[in-house]
Amino acid sequence: MLTPSSINDFTLLTGKTGILGGTFDPIQNAHIQIAKRAQEHLSLDQVIFVPAYMNPLKDKSCATPEQRLEMTQIALEDNPEFLVSNRELIQPEPSYTWNTIEFIQSQTQVPLYFICGADCLTSLHRWYRIHDLLEAIPFCVTARDTELTAETFQSLENHFSQEEIQKLLSHMIPGEPIPGSATEARKKFMSGEKPEGLVPAKVLDYIEKHRIYQ
Repeated sequence: MLTPSSINDFTLLTGKTGILGGTFDPIQNAHIQIAKRAQEHLSLDQVIFVPAYMNPLKDKSCATPEQRLEMTQIALEDNPEFLVSNRELIQPEPSYTWNTIEFIQSQTQVPLYFICGADCLTSLHRWYRIHDLLEAIPFCVTARDTELTAETFQSLENHFSQEEIQKLLSHMIPGEPIPGSATEARKKFMSGEKPEGLVPAKVLDYIEKHRIYQ
């Protein structure tokens, strides 16, 4: 069940809005930090987290879609400007960012920004209709585990025009890289460790209660 902080009726949106998609298996503190940096950098009125039903570029998720949705809601319940949408969870699999953005833009005229970590840039050329997506919405990119490397720029130059690269990097968010990954968190759980600092405390409690990743 969606909580009061959730949204599927995008006609209700007012003001500048960020869209942050991901598998969130589980949601991490890094996701929330990325959203906060983007919100501050772009003066966003709200950020919508959109859990994917199935990421076509990744293996099957460990937690169920319902569990990942609930974990995301729990992680964001103290942030009223952060909303959750189950839009991709109720659509036929897999989840394509292009389809989600196209739908939201058909429902609202508010300024939209797509938020992502710099770690996605090397695989960006594999995204469905990525050239249309770059044309349709500004990207807001923030550093994750590493800074932008020469390899990253080479990958971009191999697959995108200079105009597309300029658009892609025009809203880079300054700041130190944000560490942590869902893979790292899951490995700690599976080895019997508690990944404190990587995952919100309330989400840790949820994971232990439902015995996810064990």
